[in-house]
Amino acid sequence: MGDKDQFIMLVSSDWFEGYLAKMLPSVKPRLIEKIKMAARAAVHHLMNNNEIYWNVSFSKERLYETEKMFLSTLEKYSLSDKCIMKLQEIMEECTGENEKESAQLWLFWMVTIEISNQNNVRNILPLDDENKKMLIDAISEIERVCEREIVKKSATESATEWDIYLRGLTPDLPLSLLDFALENCIQKQKFRAFWEDVSAKLRATEKKALLDWYLDRAKMRASPGFDVSAPSWM
Repeated sequence: MGDKDQFIMLVSSDWFEGYLAKMLPSVKPRLIEKIKMAARAAVHHLMNNNEIYWNVSFSKERLYETEKMFLSTLEKYSLSDKCIMKLQEIMEECTGENEKESAQLWLFWMVTIEISNQNNVRNILPLDDENKKMLIDAISEIERVCEREIVKKSATESATEWDIYLRGLTPDLPLSLLDFALENCIQKQKFRAFWEDVSAKLRATEKKALLDWYLDRAKMRASPGFDVSAPSWM
């Protein structure tokens, strides 16, 4: 199964829309809807009148054309270059094309868990008490939303016509998109969603201090020789 096919199918679904919005919090709901519609156009393209996903072409050319169509449709829907670039970054992280950034996201999330679980780590955060509480609340909320059973409930109980259609494309594996979402998207993107939420509530100086602190903590956890740096969106 093509990983980018799975990502595009996932983005096209109704049940995943809320999670995509958390990954792209600066994108307005009407544009999230346009992203979903562009993904649906790409799904129709890749299916090419086939009823079962396994019967489609998996040639490099077809995979490339589907991705290209998805991105070009986003442009046609007048999404900004910045929004499209962010979505491409997320797609690369979810499909394993950017392994270094995926590893860094994991490191930063481990630091975030330290904040949540260890008072001594929380106490040395470079934030005042009010912002520390805001940070802890944001961690709790993203953990709640991304809890496996909640995600599974959202995916399996969605009864929209499109989500039923997607499950029917792989009748032998009706939960394949859910599995992909859990293992490749939601877990990897928790930190991005958390950071986008928190940083929007901080002043520039507070955000810079927190970023520097995260980098120092991540470097302490990293393997020798691993170059820890902040993604462009932090």
